[in-house]
Amino acid sequence: NGRCDSPCHLCLTGCTGEIATQLQRLPGYDKWLIRKESKPYPEVFHDQKDSLVYLTADSDNVLEELDPSKIYIIGGLVDRNRWKGITMKKAKEDGIKTAKLPISDYLKMSTSM
Repeated sequence: NGRCDSPCHLCLTGCTGEIATQLQRLPGYDKWLIRKESKPYPEVFHDQKDSLVYLTADSDNVLEELDPSKIYIIGGLVDRNRWKGITMKKAKEDGIKTAKLPISDYLKMSTSM
């Protein structure tokens, strides 16, 4: 990211409790060039809600290109099996627009049993 012509700004939100403890244990975590917030993303970006886009595989909207004016939310949970649909549900509850990456257009995905 630091060497990119157009680097993105990263923000880690909701870093409290056990998550914060585990992050602190990572070597070099204190030197990560990212914004770190203990509050959840709806509180951190409350004044920019119209710019938020939650990335979820369950969205009908395919993200063809990144819009620099948008803030893309990448959840910390893979919801393909046990938690299927949870990221879409979260985005709807928070009133956030959604989109999905066109991963299947570029990679062949396989499922594990």
